[in-house]
Amino acid sequence: MLDELDQSLANAQEYQARLRQMSSQVLTAQEEERKRLAREMHDDTAQALTSVLVRLRLLERSAGDERLRAALVELRDLTGVTLEGVRRLAIDLRPPMLDDLGLEAALRSFVQDFSRRWPTGATFTSGRLGHVPPDVELVLYRIVQEALSNVARHANASQALVRLTRRGRALRMVIDDDGRGFDVDAVRRSRESGLGLFGMEERLALVGGSLRVESAVGRGTRVIAEVPLPQRRRR
Repeated sequence: MLDELDQSLANAQEYQARLRQMSSQVLTAQEEERKRLAREMHDDTAQALTSVLVRLRLLERSAGDERLRAALVELRDLTGVTLEGVRRLAIDLRPPMLDDLGLEAALRSFVQDFSRRWPTGATFTSGRLGHVPPDVELVLYRIVQEALSNVARHANASQALVRLTRRGRALRMVIDDDGRGFDVDAVRRSRESGLGLFGMEERLALVGGSLRVESAVGRGTRVIAEVPLPQRRRR
């Protein structure tokens, strides 16, 4: 009997390990595809729109007819808006600042951009982080993306605060908002509305992290993500 229980436990652990491996492979593939699309949008689409914008400006200057000039101005403005949208989408897909300058700079830029795009005022604060592995940086960046996306779409909040701190060998990310809040248990039971939470939990689990969500109707929401940091080897 004990042997059967031990075997069942071993099988369950092996199954969970396989699921984690599959989840890791899927998320890695998604990130690689995001990176590829972002590069193509920046190198191809954005460059092509920039060329169109330059040509429209030249045509606008040489146009003799006022109606034609007005139409060219309208078309130029529309092209400029489209170009800005393409650039923003490319950054959302894979922020180059994350690779170039690290998590703190990327999050500060993202939160500032969020405040410009949405009526919710958002603030970012950070303590001294030290070295953060790239996979952990990417996971925490995606957590903030998802959490603030939820704030924009559902919370009806006036303020949001993103705090990133280091506690010993762990990073702690807290996202607060003063919005309408929600029933956490009910959302988790909903396969549709709960998918955002499940996705965040899945990402964090792959780097050994955990997620806690505190909320109640009419009392805002707090999302807490914690990730242990690996011990750096001394040379």
